[in-house]
Amino acid sequence: MSNQVVTNLLNSTTSAIKSVVPFDIQMDKPTLYTEKEINTELGVLIGITGDIRGSIYLNTLRKTSSSIAEKMYGMKIDGDMLVSFQGELGNMISGNISRIIYENGVEIDITPPTIVEGRIITNGHKVALKISTNIEDIGGIDIILTIH
Repeated sequence: MSNQVVTNLLNSTTSAIKSVVPFDIQMDKPTLYTEKEINTELGVLIGITGDIRGSIYLNTLRKTSSSIAEKMYGMKIDGDMLVSFQGELGNMISGNISRIIYENGVEIDITPPTIVEGRIITNGHKVALKISTNIEDIGGIDIILTIH
């Protein structure tokens, strides 16, 4: 896996988040993610296939996801609707990653979103990178990209 492909994936992820989440969002620089597990209160797992193989993990707290939904749609959601929103948020972000990276000559496809809660064990990847974000007065979203 070339450094250019990894850079394209990271840049696509940053651009996708900023285009999907319509708020002022602060993004930390990507860091190497060395943990073998991910603990999440409410997360989404989306697989990546094609020129790049791996996974996208989108992790938030329930209250963060609920606040994002409320600000985006003007109404409070919880329960099954919150879980559905979280899956759709992950789908919108990963779909935009796919579109943006395709414009840079890299063909990928994404799997349907899987909602995850609790402890996720990660293995089988060559590298994992984490991008942490913060939306003022709402909370943070962590994106973990694994590349196989």
